[in-house]
Amino acid sequence: MAKHVALVVLFAACVNCTGAIGQNPGAPDRPSSSSSNGGGQAVTCKSPMPASSPLRRLTRFEFDRTLEDLFGDTTKPAAGFPTEEAPYGFDNAAESFGTSPLLAESYFTAAEQIAARAMKKLSTFFSCDTSKTAEATCGTSFVQQVGRRVWRRPLAAAEVGRFDSAYKTLRATNDHTKTLELLLHALMASPHFLYRVETSAVTVSEGVVAPDDWEMASRLSYLLWGTMPDAELFKAAEQGKLATPAGLGQQVDRMLAHPRAQATVHHFFAQWLGVSRLDLVEKDTAVYPAFTSDLLPLLREEQDQFVTEAIWKGDGTIGTLLTAPYTFVNKRLAQFYGLEGGPTGDAFQKVSLNPAQRGGLLTQAGLLSVHAKTNQSSPVARGKFVREALLCTHPPAPPANLNIKPPDLDPKLTTRERFTQHATDPACRPCHQLMDPLGLAFENYDGVGHWRSLEGGRPVDASGELVQTDVDGPFVGALALGRKLGTSAQVSACAVSQWFRFAMGRAETQADTCDLDRLAKAQAAGHGSLRELIAGTVNTDAFRYRRIQNEGDKL
Repeated sequence: MAKHVALVVLFAACVNCTGAIGQNPGAPDRPSSSSSNGGGQAVTCKSPMPASSPLRRLTRFEFDRTLEDLFGDTTKPAAGFPTEEAPYGFDNAAESFGTSPLLAESYFTAAEQIAARAMKKLSTFFSCDTSKTAEATCGTSFVQQVGRRVWRRPLAAAEVGRFDSAYKTLRATNDHTKTLELLLHALMASPHFLYRVETSAVTVSEGVVAPDDWEMASRLSYLLWGTMPDAELFKAAEQGKLATPAGLGQQVDRMLAHPRAQATVHHFFAQWLGVSRLDLVEKDTAVYPAFTSDLLPLLREEQDQFVTEAIWKGDGTIGTLLTAPYTFVNKRLAQFYGLEGGPTGDAFQKVSLNPAQRGGLLTQAGLLSVHAKTNQSSPVARGKFVREALLCTHPPAPPANLNIKPPDLDPKLTTRERFTQHATDPACRPCHQLMDPLGLAFENYDGVGHWRSLEGGRPVDASGELVQTDVDGPFVGALALGRKLGTSAQVSACAVSQWFRFAMGRAETQADTCDLDRLAKAQAAGHGSLRELIAGTVNTDAFRYRRIQNEGDKL
């Protein structure tokens, strides 16, 4: 019975946000002339002109981080939720999100369990002496104080009133603490927690509104920290300090200096480069006996610490990320790499690399293992990764009747020799000429990222060639590839697009041309720094405004 009452409260509490939840209008066209739109025309950047965007739902990453900040709950229940789709590599692609019955049930069950755990340490986040104050008054205070943090904004009087009515109903059959638990259950299962609902009606131009300060606080916190606003950001919202570029800039500087920002950037890089799939990687232990499951978190930690060093302590450029002559390892990982004189314990330390063998993200074993097969390297997977993730171009799809299967292992042939059919077969060549010459450049690294100069007793040929890029030409090895890509304007523009997709939770459209130009200029102003790119996000129309489709969207 208590569940049903909580559901009634939940439904009543979200009545006013149904217009926003249904909102997902098509992207408008922008007028032409000043910034390139990729089709030869230029675009006049008149602000504010945001493209339309879908309602953002908390991802599994955001859900668990928010839960920890709310109640110190580190159980990570979202790990058991259905996996989000990632149509272009990122798990926050809001336009692809649906809410299946299984997901809805997962949310409701999680809310029930979270509320029960939270009430065991109620005094850490709420206090009200019922010996001095009426229980119902304490119930109202609970909804106002706790609800404000759960919904990331103050509750309206009508919303508080509905919870007050629910309190009276629930209290008739439950004690005071259990009643508060049921109210918390309803708060946590509400769309106002699960979604980043925006209902601001502050019109700035025809069809465009600005988020209010509370909504902007959530935009900032989930952009930079992947979690709810902290006390200082809530205070800034309450004082109306987030309505100006200066107020936003002050918070951005503060938030980027916090370690929470590093965790969000790690999440971005892991998805962009595919290392988020490390937990799913399986290798044939008969072929790679040194690759055991205990390595997987270490390989992810290597990339995380490397990214932190390059972006927060280094210049943060694409060139540095692709060529830096150092990495971070502990004893176990140093042994896996065959590094001598490295760490002797579990703690990670910065180490210099052999400049003839490794440097930058492209030669780290985590990335190399993900983009490989269980028992061999994969020129196709590695070349496809470079082409799509770093150059933002997509090879043509293979013929529908083509049997996509890597050539069988043959101890008499090198990988390059086994893949020669791709270069000679007319059905294979149009696609594979864009991938294989890139992927074969990684052949000094086997299927788990170990360095090899010989394959089957024969010298490895790691020569490759870039075509249909702004840095076309031959090269030898992944290190040389990294150096060429590090100077590429196309790669830099691709990084801008990839960050935009992650930051906005959607793919870019033609209507985003001016915003992409603003981000590129922010990166250029920072001499190519990705940190400046990230900071510049708050100056885009897509971040600062919201397009409405009709008057109902402002409810």
